[in-house]
Amino acid sequence: MVSFDLWWNEVDSEDGQLYMAHHQNLDMGHRITDLNACGPTLASARDLVYKDIRKLRCLGSYYRLDLGESL
Repeated sequence: MVSFDLWWNEVDSEDGQLYMAHHQNLDMGHRITDLNACGPTLASARDLVYKDIRKLRCLGSYYRLDLGESL
């Protein structure tokens, strides 16, 4: 169980599995998910996302470590 909402971007579904969508230009850096969490403070919501994001597995993917710092 996770503490955030997960929205898939730029993915295709085939045989019950999710795959990166095919692009004409195969540049790196495509966003595959958006994660949203609610909490009493920005820091607590961010902590919920960081705690549970490790449960997602996608070969070669990474996530930013500066979420919410530019607001």
